[in-house]
Amino acid sequence: MSLQSLKNKTRKEVAARLRALDVAQVTAQSAATAAALARFPPFQSARSVGVYMHLPENELHTDAILDSCFRTGKTVFLPRIEQLHVFDEQPAFPGQKSCLHFLSVQSRAEADALPPRGKYQIREPDYAPDRSNDLLAGSDPLDLLLLPGVAFTATGRRLGHGAGFYDDFIKRYRAKHG
Repeated sequence: MSLQSLKNKTRKEVAARLRALDVAQVTAQSAATAAALARFPPFQSARSVGVYMHLPENELHTDAILDSCFRTGKTVFLPRIEQLHVFDEQPAFPGQKSCLHFLSVQSRAEADALPPRGKYQIREPDYAPDRSNDLLAGSDPLDLLLLPGVAFTATGRRLGHGAGFYDDFIKRYRAKHG
């Protein structure tokens, strides 16, 4: 079996398990994760944090994490998927048509008001007219980036949903910030 086949099989198995969870279980696990993160020293010392926006169903909810970020005065960046041609970006792999950017938001109310967009129907921020809220257009690096994942290995390797958006973002981010 190929690596890609194993990844796809794992995604399907995990998706089935997640569908079996009820809302109360997801809510409880999300709250426990947010509480543990709030005690995590790198989170406590972070001034800027990139936070993924959870899928509408069957994914750890990030709302309590956002609350913690805003309550402690952190600058928060949320993801937006954009077509490569919008900012004249080059594809990183064959067939790539869009990429992920992280854009700052000022409050939980602003994050809550974001409209769902795209294939995944995730709430996404909009660009400031001068792109001043775009992490990749700015000069300051992030202190912490929280990534979604379908599954993780014991050594911390991540299996995502398969579109490559976060892996591509990390490459673009490292090219800019080292």
